[in-house]
Amino acid sequence: MSFLLLPFQRACRLPLLVEAIVNAADYTQDKHLLKQAKHTLGQIRKLVKKCNECAKKMQQTEQIAELARIFEYPSHVKMFALVSQSRYLVKKGEAQITFNNDSKKGSKVYKLWLFLFNDVILIARKKNSMLPSGGPPFEVIDWAKRSLMYVNEMAYSENTIFLVLLENQSHKKSGKRVELSIHIPSQNEHSRWLQALIPPTEGDGGEKIYEEWDCPQLICIKPYQAVQPDEMSIDVGDVVKVTKKTSDGWSFGERLGDGESGWIPQNYCDEIEDEHVRARNMKHQYKAIISHQ
Repeated sequence: MSFLLLPFQRACRLPLLVEAIVNAADYTQDKHLLKQAKHTLGQIRKLVKKCNECAKKMQQTEQIAELARIFEYPSHVKMFALVSQSRYLVKKGEAQITFNNDSKKGSKVYKLWLFLFNDVILIARKKNSMLPSGGPPFEVIDWAKRSLMYVNEMAYSENTIFLVLLENQSHKKSGKRVELSIHIPSQNEHSRWLQALIPPTEGDGGEKIYEEWDCPQLICIKPYQAVQPDEMSIDVGDVVKVTKKTSDGWSFGERLGDGESGWIPQNYCDEIEDEHVRARNMKHQYKAIISHQ
């Protein structure tokens, strides 16, 4: 592996060398040379940033592959293909969980483990290590996509999170809504779990922001030619994954065809009826139900 690591290590040291060249060029007062050196430094920093991002992604993929081996799926739970280059672990930990809408489980508190990834949550039971059964140490009892997960902030109990799986994956109640009360004794852990489960939805400028796992998609219905450098030209049929929206009718996103990104006017596009829209409708429906209770 050393022959693969050496070029990467050398690339990460290049900014120090080019910074010295920039300082030397500044000392010579050669404006053309200084401009070229600064441009080169900018490009080198971009390269190093990309190298670091790729290395981090590789480490995350290796971690996911290791985690995938610790889970066992019983026959009544649909198996989930965990390994993906775009997936990473956000938080994990043990908690006391009550299943609120199950009469058989409602009065009982279970000690279960939560594994929160960027796009999915797994609820698992730790198997008894004293039993000679062998195999993976965790048994998954249910899971749900993060887009189909909702934290009920209207309900309150000290150090408790009220989590709703709008569509679960247990065959016993597959596709049903499951309500959980998650009690976390530590106040610090409770706060950190809340932060992990409820990502920010509003930017510093008041714009609506979307997570990678729950982005709306727009399809262009009328060509638009970019006017500003931070805008993106679009043609009919272009599909854009939106990460930001402003109240005055603009969206920032990435075109799926070539990865180009920029601001586009929303009135030149239609929203695609996809998983994001379905999840949004399910959340609205649930909010309407609890508001009338």
